[in-house]
Amino acid sequence: MKSRSKQIRFDWYECDMPKSPTLCECHSWEEFLFACLLESDPSIVSYETQAPPIRYLKDSRSLTYRPDIYAKKTNGQNFIAEVKPEAVCSQDFPWISAVNQWAETHGASFRFITNESVDDNAFLALNWFRITRYIQAARDEPLEGLLETAEEALRQAKSLTVGAFTAMFSASPEHVQHAVPCHLLHFGIASAPLADEPYRHSLVLSAV
Repeated sequence: MKSRSKQIRFDWYECDMPKSPTLCECHSWEEFLFACLLESDPSIVSYETQAPPIRYLKDSRSLTYRPDIYAKKTNGQNFIAEVKPEAVCSQDFPWISAVNQWAETHGASFRFITNESVDDNAFLALNWFRITRYIQAARDEPLEGLLETAEEALRQAKSLTVGAFTAMFSASPEHVQHAVPCHLLHFGIASAPLADEPYRHSLVLSAV
């Protein structure tokens, strides 16, 4: 019989994400999609997966619970999220009391995120995963001046296509060209109908 560690590898996702200071480690498809959705939310400052470790007791044994997500928000309303099928969210998990106590001590809250609600937003999440790849590809590039120019152009024009931004910075390396509009979306400077349209050159970004 295969070990559990090998059995779950088919549904295990690891990657670097812009808002996660550590490697993003997701143990289900829906956890991965939810991490992508956090990238889409300008109110999320950062998040970690499988952290923080929280001790709890079960049958007199001391065990460790590692949350799927711990997210920090701009307004300080940080939260721990557990992503699970809706059918099991009402179960009395042995770690819930310890998690709620940890959250209260640290000024946070605990919530379940249902797989179904995440799956309903899969198109948006996958668009954002693509956007994060462009951002990560240029993470070591000095983009400040380009972003200022792009933001000013967007505010004057009110809306521009992704292709307009890449053309605007055609003298820069291709990965930098693509990173600029993605950063505008990531910072909440621009918006786009990413729940309905794929991220591509013809996608229209609007000033926020």
